[in-house]
Amino acid sequence: MPEDRSVARFNPDRARPATAHRTVGYPGTARRLARHCFRILLSLALLGAGQALLEPEPGEAQSVRGSVVDGEMGQPVTGAVLRLLDEDGEERARAMSRGDGTFALEGPEEGRYRLEGERMGYLSALGDPFRLERGDVVHQEIELSPNPVDLAGIEVEGDQRCQVRPEDGEAAARLWEEARMALTATEVTEEEDLHRFEVVRWRRELDSSATRVEEESREARRYLSANPLRSAPAEELEADGYIQPQPDGSHVYYAPDAETLLSDAFLDTHCFTVEEGAGDEEGLLGLSFQPVEDRGVPGVKGVLWIDPTSSQLRHMEADYTNYPYDVATGELGARVEFQRLPTGAWFVDRWWIRMPRVGLERSDFRGQRIERLRLLGISEVGGEARLAQEEEGDAAGR
Repeated sequence: MPEDRSVARFNPDRARPATAHRTVGYPGTARRLARHCFRILLSLALLGAGQALLEPEPGEAQSVRGSVVDGEMGQPVTGAVLRLLDEDGEERARAMSRGDGTFALEGPEEGRYRLEGERMGYLSALGDPFRLERGDVVHQEIELSPNPVDLAGIEVEGDQRCQVRPEDGEAAARLWEEARMALTATEVTEEEDLHRFEVVRWRRELDSSATRVEEESREARRYLSANPLRSAPAEELEADGYIQPQPDGSHVYYAPDAETLLSDAFLDTHCFTVEEGAGDEEGLLGLSFQPVEDRGVPGVKGVLWIDPTSSQLRHMEADYTNYPYDVATGELGARVEFQRLPTGAWFVDRWWIRMPRVGLERSDFRGQRIERLRLLGISEVGGEARLAQEEEGDAAGR
């Protein structure tokens, strides 16, 4: 049978880098299996912390500056997400409060706006309307009232109905609200790109049970964000699937990033249930998601695991439905692990994605040639990230 293996290629300097996997035949193979390319566009929660506080040039962009404080204690609130809303309630800009509670964001044009602030453990707050003229620097203060969330009291029912956009007050809705805030904070800190990370990326060839590493290569570099990967637009993924065939016979694998998970396209086509963690997830609560219906294209399912004590998103597990190859294994898919800095910003400190490495097995039966696909192993691409050493003390002290 062919000894086909996946070969990984990665270009971290591209604006939208991808990891491509193609199947090639090594010497001695009977014939080469049709190339099977994987470009993994897995967006992981990326961390930056803080927001640059820059005065606009005279006569140019208008900005909103201010601070976020605890409504009871009067202390600065770090890691709050601020949204600039226009008169129609549409978001026009956003930023994150720094360690001292201050923030700055730029208004896209003149007009009337309101400022909305939110953070885990607080009620969201909506400020009064104000006018923003060209070149203005408007100062605003947002007070957030503490609202500790008790997820530990959630009881997981054995018979649940998978719900699209679960209603307020229900267990799934309470978990989603905490996950939503973490994912939103992830998007904002990713956009700011203010921290340098020491990132080690790896490529591994595993056996079919994912217990033995057969080959491995590593690369260490520094980045402004822990992982610069992006997914495709949510509308495209829902229409064409998370595994998309290419004209050359290859397939492109996409995984949902924070923007995808927060999109209407995703929320309208997936339903949610709550599950109790077991094994490695003992003590955690899971918000599982799956496609509402089989639309004939590859979908995505998974679980967002949340710590009920701290209400923090810990990690996400994801897998695909309708794989192009019928391979029986539970070791495929992706895992993303989140970490939160003292500033309130988030980043992904470890991640991997695993894909099938298949080969063509041939046999003769009564003079007839029989061919079938067989799982030869698993290709894994992943990485680990940490703040660059010179920034660790700075982040802790903010």
